[in-house]
Amino acid sequence: MTDLEHLEYIVKETYNTEFRLSFDGKEWKIYIVKTKTLFIGKFEEVLKLAIEEFISYRTISDSNKKKNKKQFTYK
Repeated sequence: MTDLEHLEYIVKETYNTEFRLSFDGKEWKIYIVKTKTLFIGKFEEVLKLAIEEFISYRTISDSNKKKNKKQFTYK
């Protein structure tokens, strides 16, 4: 599984994983909306950092919430 596929998988199973990915011609940036976290660097680096961030700070979702049907929640 590539880092991009891994990030896609995490986003599909985790609530609150909204992020912005941009490239300014020199470096890539991933901005994580929930925590206002910004990672800057090479494409592979920012993907790995975002993956680590989402995995490190997610918890099992409360199954009673109707709006959140995903297995995890990023806090």
